[in-house]
Amino acid sequence: MRRARRTTLLLVALALAAACDPGAAPPPAAPSPAGATSAPPSATLRVAIDRPDALLPQRADEQAEQWLADAVFDSLTRWGPDLRPVPAAAVSWSADASQRVWTFRLREDAAWHDGRPVLAADFVRGWRALVRAGRMAHLLFDVEGVDGTDPARAEPAVRALDARTLEVRLRRPSADFPAVAAHPALAPLPPGADSAEYAARPVGNGPFAVPEAGASSRFVRVGRFPGWRNGPAPALDEIVFQVMDPETAFLAFQQQRVHLSPVPPGALTALLTESPGSAWRGERAVLYLLGMDHTRPPFDRVEARRALSLAVDRVALAAAVSEGAAAPAGGLLPAWLPEAVPERCGSCVRDPGAARELFAQAGVTALRLSFNTGAGHETVARRVRDDLAEAGVALEFDARPGPEFLAAARAGELTLFRLGWQPDVPVAGAVLRPLLHGDAVPSGPEGVRHNLGRYRAADVDALLDQARQTAAPLVRAATYRRAARLALERDQAVVPLFVSRHRLARAPEAAGLAPDPMGQVDWAAVRLER
Repeated sequence: MRRARRTTLLLVALALAAACDPGAAPPPAAPSPAGATSAPPSATLRVAIDRPDALLPQRADEQAEQWLADAVFDSLTRWGPDLRPVPAAAVSWSADASQRVWTFRLREDAAWHDGRPVLAADFVRGWRALVRAGRMAHLLFDVEGVDGTDPARAEPAVRALDARTLEVRLRRPSADFPAVAAHPALAPLPPGADSAEYAARPVGNGPFAVPEAGASSRFVRVGRFPGWRNGPAPALDEIVFQVMDPETAFLAFQQQRVHLSPVPPGALTALLTESPGSAWRGERAVLYLLGMDHTRPPFDRVEARRALSLAVDRVALAAAVSEGAAAPAGGLLPAWLPEAVPERCGSCVRDPGAARELFAQAGVTALRLSFNTGAGHETVARRVRDDLAEAGVALEFDARPGPEFLAAARAGELTLFRLGWQPDVPVAGAVLRPLLHGDAVPSGPEGVRHNLGRYRAADVDALLDQARQTAAPLVRAATYRRAARLALERDQAVVPLFVSRHRLARAPEAAGLAPDPMGQVDWAAVRLER
């Protein structure tokens, strides 16, 4: 429910020769003279992507665009292997006691691809451009001067204290802000970045640079930047991001013409059977739930909400979705979150007998499930209908086009509805606060309020607010978990169903090519093994 995919094209890529096809097999090497040493083959990684809208990070709101941004640009921090923030363009950061004023210290030797030093003013420029672009401005809604009402006139409270010291002032405490600062869209921009020429061929500060010649709408080629100092030198010489639809991409993977591709519907089972080592099904930061309007009968009673949760067979449902590319949800904090611990809420298991009793107590014999058409939601709805039938409840479907469904949910017109949530950053607050906090209940046209069930609990709000301003990571994580347990164990605020998994085919020789739950890849760490 986070964003809709756009299909407009603004794509400029660079090739060694304008007429070459990056998907074609390389020509055979000429034989070397006797006794001569052959040059090592080029380490070129080929990745299939959807057609991106732009190359600028401030417009990166889809996976293809974020992959490109992450290869060419570095934000202040990045998400490490455990999804906690680690240094990138910044080597250190600190906050005042209120967790509202953050100071980031940039690397002394960091450079743009044209050799100019990366300065704190470049982040001020990049973040202001992000707010004006609008697409990902919500990442900075905690920053003073940014609230989403008028992006064109917003002035984020971000300033350069000196050449390499950046200060960010927040409107409310956020101990998780260093994790937010890792998002690929929060990259810097150099002077002159507002030109059409720059948008077509951006100069970045990341591990890979955009070359200077050639153009194509079919691929984007980036090459290793020797002057990159924000981490160990990349092992790859270049990455070719090839624009393909899923079917064509998967065929190219089978023909060994790309190293990473999506797996189209119907192909995952065969891939798992024939080449299980080529399937990447790591968890994605996508949580699928059932939402209920707490202000409408019968879900104004906890018995009805609890009965719904107990009626659903999450294991069977996850197995039925996208050829098993899902994992049953044991709560609101998926295992991939740094704050999560192995646990399962008491009502997140199937018990049709208990569900039948609770439905009877609440006087429920029939329900109506609303969902947006397409994207496999009908499959989920049919499984839920079968499960509810075993608990003595008939389920009627209310399928609507996506925009109509979302408008009705925000207006409070739906009683029971499917709910998807994909946080932009890997912190518990990005999952819990939008879904549970009273401040996130829709109260107008603002599109970032996602508490569509209109759930309100003062103690849960207090815990979420407390966690935001708690500097100690372990205490902050424990506070988030307490809020999640209250919302589920006591109130059954929502009904978690499953967590999505990646559906990707990757070549075994591409070591380190493993998108994390946020969908990101550490491109500098990927290497091709012989």
